[in-house]
Amino acid sequence: MTEAEWQACEEPMEMLEALELEVHLRAKARIMRSWRLVRWFTPKAPLLDDRRPFFTPRQLYLLACAVNRVFWKARNGDTLPSSLALEERFADGEITLAELLADDPERQWHWPNPPHLISNVFRRGRWPPAFEGIGRVYCDLTRDIFGNPFRAAPFSRAWFTPTVLALAAQMYESRDFGAMPILADALQEAGCDNADVLDHCRGLGPHVRGCWVVDLVLGKE
Repeated sequence: MTEAEWQACEEPMEMLEALELEVHLRAKARIMRSWRLVRWFTPKAPLLDDRRPFFTPRQLYLLACAVNRVFWKARNGDTLPSSLALEERFADGEITLAELLADDPERQWHWPNPPHLISNVFRRGRWPPAFEGIGRVYCDLTRDIFGNPFRAAPFSRAWFTPTVLALAAQMYESRDFGAMPILADALQEAGCDNADVLDHCRGLGPHVRGCWVVDLVLGKE
């Protein structure tokens, strides 16, 4: 997958496969470097920038939570089960896997394996006929959490003023990301001139827990 394809993709499983390929290629690059053969055998792909972390289990769990929220809202309106908040608490390490499974033992088939979990929620969300176009929504959520894996956005700690930190923390805790354009203004006033960061904050979204800009501000991985 190219950068342009990532930005325009409307098939969430293709994005998941691209992320999994990134892990595979980076692992191969590390092995080949240890053999001092990387210059000849490592694929020359943008996804091989080892200076940038690839996805973490937390990001995959939060993507699953975001997809589940969309799925439940589409089926049942604004009445959401309390289990969704519990899953987010697990993603952020506030409860253990045992506590999550105690709430619903059926989670044992998916939640211990984040890539398998994401594959399951992506495919499940395409079943109802009324979900026409839901793939595009899931791809937007994926881009919100993982950003652009083809190009790292440089960040400076000097941008993290008390206002920036307070805005990011408030949105994360409340799950209300309506202040993202205000966060962009605060970052810009602090010296941020990175178009990827500012455009993401001022874009249409959606923005959810795990949003890559908010995570960078709050130091979450």
